[in-house]
Amino acid sequence: MRAGHELGALEHHAGATETALAHSRDMASNQYFSHYDPNGVGPFDRMENNSIEFRSAAENLARGQVVPIDVVEGWMNSEHGHREAMLGHYTHTGIGVAFDEENANRPYFTQLYFTKPN
Repeated sequence: MRAGHELGALEHHAGATETALAHSRDMASNQYFSHYDPNGVGPFDRMENNSIEFRSAAENLARGQVVPIDVVEGWMNSEHGHREAMLGHYTHTGIGVAFDEENANRPYFTQLYFTKPN
């Protein structure tokens, strides 16, 4: 998808994946859907708390789509900055998916995008 927009592939970052997965699990287990957890901790705080150094960053969330391509298409067709995050000039990514224990058909997706400092 990024190649079709003359952008390089994103490099997988294990720490970002762990951070994204933890947020997806927290949303699923605590029944909320937000960039901020119930304590007000946001994506950049979570990244910093997990020692991820970044110059710029973004986060996309999705809930309820069972097929991952539906998540990607939803983000690409969104008018809320999701497309911009996917097609931004970021270099690294991490994604985490967790399922609602009461409803296995309701996954929570978190994807982080970021560029490391120079």
